[in-house]
Amino acid sequence: MDLETLVVREEGPVLFADIAAPPMNLLGPELVRDLVTLIQSAEADDTVQVLVFTSADPDYFIAHVDLDRIAEYRAEAAKLTGEASIALLFHHLSASRLVTIAQIEGRVRSAGSEFVLACDMRFAARETAIFCQFEPAFGLLPGGGAAQHLTRLMGRARAIEVMLSAQDYSAELAERYGWINRALPAAELPGFVRALAYRVAGFPASGHSTVKERVNAIALAPVEDFRRDSDLFGQVVRTPEVQSRIRGAMARGLQTREAEMTLAWVLDDSRSEEMTTVTTEALTGDLTIEEKIQRLRELFADAPEVGKKALENVLGRLSSDASRKPPPPVASAGRVGSRLGKVSELTIIVPFAPGGADRLRAFLQLFGGNLAGADDVGTVHDMRFVFLDNDTRMLFATAYDGDWDAYIDDFATKIPDFLDIIDSAWEGWPGIRSPEAKDYLAKHQVTAEGWYVANDLTVAETRRLRRIGQAVEELLDAVSD
Repeated sequence: MDLETLVVREEGPVLFADIAAPPMNLLGPELVRDLVTLIQSAEADDTVQVLVFTSADPDYFIAHVDLDRIAEYRAEAAKLTGEASIALLFHHLSASRLVTIAQIEGRVRSAGSEFVLACDMRFAARETAIFCQFEPAFGLLPGGGAAQHLTRLMGRARAIEVMLSAQDYSAELAERYGWINRALPAAELPGFVRALAYRVAGFPASGHSTVKERVNAIALAPVEDFRRDSDLFGQVVRTPEVQSRIRGAMARGLQTREAEMTLAWVLDDSRSEEMTTVTTEALTGDLTIEEKIQRLRELFADAPEVGKKALENVLGRLSSDASRKPPPPVASAGRVGSRLGKVSELTIIVPFAPGGADRLRAFLQLFGGNLAGADDVGTVHDMRFVFLDNDTRMLFATAYDGDWDAYIDDFATKIPDFLDIIDSAWEGWPGIRSPEAKDYLAKHQVTAEGWYVANDLTVAETRRLRRIGQAVEELLDAVSD
């Protein structure tokens, strides 16, 4: 098969398809065309029993549809089903004799979510997989079958929550809600999926077809319901209100790789049009240095006089710095927060529970304000506890190594009681051992708009260099003696 966006590897009865559609695995006409070709070819080959989908991009499994090319990708879908609808393409995949497995690492949103929902089984990397159904943020019903699948999988209330919130959901929460079969450690995921695929492929194909047919009769919505959702999407997406919201999100960076690492900001329609334009230009780099400086001057037109004078004083340096090779971009720390190199930031603003401020202050004073016990975590660079608004709220800020989920897990496994003493001062804290702990932290965390790291060495690397330095000094002292 000559495919542009899929890297296919056949291993006996199992076919592995690696999605590779840079820069961010958008579901555009090329990927839809290749999916149609792959499905047709695999269904025509009786030796193929199981089809496993993976992603070549660690951050994006399938981001969502290419909103600039809706008519084009729909036309490609029609080559399989006879109708211009990816909903019917996905329904065809669910009804196929092939057993399909999605091995999910990275973000899977909107049509990406609907694609994996169409697969027979879904397994996700606990540390990196993120799920979202964000069409309602634009006033749209998901058009690829999400309403049909999610309602049957997780129930009415949770399906409505997932769609109307338009929020990112971690793999762990997706597992609890029934969005996926299991969330597994990333290191274990490929081996688990491979073993399962070969085990299933080793059994009679007639059993696969019979089981799928009877399960689908119970759990897969009729094709007419998929067609209705697809038609509603196609009708409403062209309305002025929806188009205005999509344009606003595009201006904030929708369909750009870095901006969608923190999708909530992109979907926020409350920001001013002018500020949105400036932020997007900074993300995409479409403007020249001169245009960026001119825009900066325009924004500073109503700034205090001291700010205007300061800007003019440093514009020469800004121009010089901007012409150099840009620094590495700030990336996502995982579920929430920013990361630069190996170091991530976490900032939480949370209300105190009654008496919580007094309890926490007394605990901090017990250690003279220096919480050296956090050394046991092994990934913490620093922590700050700031009491705000007459002890009614607290700002907690920290820098740490690696991804968000792994960092929270470190606290839960290494110093859980220490953390619960601190966080029990917060209103509604469920306890670090509770399955709701991560949701609570993510709810109150605020991602930094900017993030600077002077040295992105991990805590372990810093300590090792310190030990080496001390050993060298001792050796030099011994030699000089």
